Order: sequence, then structure tokens, then C-alpha cells
Amino acid sequence: MKIDVKNDIKKEEMVITASVSRRKYTSQERETFQWKDVQKLLQNYVPPKGYILGKCRKRNNIADNCSDDRLEAKWVFKLLKKITKRPTPNTTTSARPKRRKTRSRSKDLTDIGEV
Repeated sequence: MKIDVKNDIKKEEMVITASVSRRKYTSQERETFQWKDVQKLLQNYVPPKGYILGKCRKRNNIADNCSDDRLEAKWVFKLLKKITKRPTPNTTTSARPKRRKTRSRSKDLTDIGEV
């Protein structure tokens, strides 16, 4: 049995491929690789830096050495970019700008002498 784990950062996915050799005689032991075996493998898996492991797209694959069409199985997982919280910059609050003092219209007219 051959198990291969590949990280494809361009496609943002991780692929586990399990291959078994064909069983020639019935006296040979039957080999299978299923989802429960993939879960055991994932316990030791460390994703690339800056990524976390997402969900598997299709979980019900089985690699089995009894039939030719099941000699290889693939499990494709999505690699999600890790969201890092950026620290907020420590800025001091600036003083409020002074308001421009304006005179009311009635005071302006009294100064001129029109009222």
C-alpha cells in the first residue's frame, strides 16, 4: 500500500492518494484504505504555514485490492487561508479643533447701524 499526501498551494487544496497493488490469489490478504484510515492519518498532519485544513470534498472513497477499479482512491481537502487579526494601532486621540466663533446676524447689523 502506498499513501501520498500532497499540498497544492496554488489550487489551495491537500490531496491524499492511497494506492494498493492488485490481489493475485485469494490466499493473499485483502487490503482496504477507507475514511477511518484517512482520519488517523490527519491526526499527524500539519498544514502549510498560514493555512488551516478545511472539509473533505468527497469522503466515501475506498481503495481496495480486490477489484481493478478501486486500486486507487483520492481524498481532496480544501486549504483555507488562516485569518490573522491585525493589532490595532495605538493612536492617541487628537484634540478637537477649536470652533470658529461667529457672530449672529443681528449683532452684525447693529454694529453697522442699519437696525
